[in-house]
Amino acid sequence: MSLWRKLTAKGNPMFWPPVDGALLACVIIIAMNGFFLVTGMIGVLLPQLAPHVQIPVLHQMNLFALAMMLFWGLLYLTFLPLRKRNPKSRLPGMIVTYMFGHPLVVLAYFNGVHAIVTGLLLAVTPAFGFVMFKNRHVMNALLITWAEIIMLGFAVSMGWVADAPLFGDEPPNRFLAPMWLFMQVLIGFPVAIGFLMFTRYIVNALRARELQVRELSRRDALTGSWNRGYLSELMAREAAVAERTGQPLSLVIVDLDHFKCINDDHGHSAGDQALIQATRCLADSIREVDHLGRYGGEEFVLLLPNCDTDNARVIAERCREALANEPVDTGRVRLQLSASFGVATCHGEALDIDELFRRADRALYQAKDNGRNRVEVAG
Repeated sequence: MSLWRKLTAKGNPMFWPPVDGALLACVIIIAMNGFFLVTGMIGVLLPQLAPHVQIPVLHQMNLFALAMMLFWGLLYLTFLPLRKRNPKSRLPGMIVTYMFGHPLVVLAYFNGVHAIVTGLLLAVTPAFGFVMFKNRHVMNALLITWAEIIMLGFAVSMGWVADAPLFGDEPPNRFLAPMWLFMQVLIGFPVAIGFLMFTRYIVNALRARELQVRELSRRDALTGSWNRGYLSELMAREAAVAERTGQPLSLVIVDLDHFKCINDDHGHSAGDQALIQATRCLADSIREVDHLGRYGGEEFVLLLPNCDTDNARVIAERCREALANEPVDTGRVRLQLSASFGVATCHGEALDIDELFRRADRALYQAKDNGRNRVEVAG
């Protein structure tokens, strides 16, 4: 598999785990400093540039770029173990965001702190943080970086430090330095803030849209409960949590009684209304931490984390009573709903979610064999 396929297989970087985003940012920064180093080496090797640049300063820039490559490479290696332990940690992204601008300030000083290119570079580079990281530190990092640039620009304008040392002591248009400082403070900085706010708005809108699409892809189109595909993901996730923590995990399969007769006698529209009302009754009868999904047809699944057998039975009975107490008004006829429930619980042992499902399914068939409209618990 090519590198591009590996990257695209992970999806939109805006939705990567935070540590993965920090690792990608490290790679980008290493590549950028590599570009600076290659450019500097070309400048050293071309004798035509010697009259226009200070070669000793160019050597310093090359060493600085190399040091940055080594530093960010060390950060990359430091973040790798954290990727396995806690991929959702915000710390790497915060570190990368705060430290990203400072090397650019140094390179901007070598190139000329009042140069337009320098200002544009520092204005737009923090914007990548809104793409790579979902934290509030990007704006703070931008403020710190621009404060450094403004202070450096003031020092250059006052003659306290050399301006553009890479190009010698007397760069052209030195008399314009105070004007450039004035433009940085009153024009460049507000423009940078405005650009960053606009970028933040666009990125947040894209994130919201993608989250909405992702949410819709997980929902059953008719009932709005979780669909079968995402329900399988939830079962695997909760099983892993239960196995790691030793907490009980209960699973309840719900099957509406005689649902085929509703479709045959009253039409599929009445059947759809029955499914929608059944979903509402079940959702209102479970806890906030529980999961409800439509597994297929008239069959639903309740996934109850940290719930033992007795509590699972209580929740299932509450759901059964809620269904029985709320007839479906189709406009032409009132339909009485009932359902059969199969309950199975695993108590933190090595958890096989497929076996848990099979036990609940056997209990469901036992409920049907015993007259329906009842709750049966797997032994």
